[in-house]
Amino acid sequence: MHLREYAEVAVIFGSLLITRWIDIVNPFPLNFGFAGTRYYGWYAVYVATGLTLPVIMEKIVRKRKFSVIGFQLPTGKRESLRITTLIIISFLIGGIINRFRLGFGLEFDPERISSVCIFLPFIEEVNFRGLIQTRLETGLGKTKAWIISGLLFGFWHYWVHFLIIGRPLTVTY
Repeated sequence: MHLREYAEVAVIFGSLLITRWIDIVNPFPLNFGFAGTRYYGWYAVYVATGLTLPVIMEKIVRKRKFSVIGFQLPTGKRESLRITTLIIISFLIGGIINRFRLGFGLEFDPERISSVCIFLPFIEEVNFRGLIQTRLETGLGKTKAWIISGLLFGFWHYWVHFLIIGRPLTVTY
């Protein structure tokens, strides 16, 4: 029976959904944040939740090593550096094109680059691919687990950016 894995997926995904909802329905603004970063309000709650879920679910609940959900040191440092550089360059090019498209000038914001290219994607990958997908693979197999975790990932973004705040979905965002 894979009921335990499905229940854990529901808890993990529900926790991630609630982080944005708390900020919207909370009549008092969240003052919680990390000094020197852009993480205040719901972002701070999301970051805190996203970093503690792997610890709670793997170390406390399952008593397993993080390597089960993909935490391993890169074997090819050169390849890791190449991929990281490619991601950052892609983000910069996309940001430059978008700023010109919207009529703004150039702006270099290292905090935003580290946040959008490294930190937040790390949290999302650990939670959606590491925690949720590995649990779904146990009961559904790899292909179905990949599809469902991808759908959950897409729904989470739709929930956060459009459903919860009532903004219409547009091509320009």
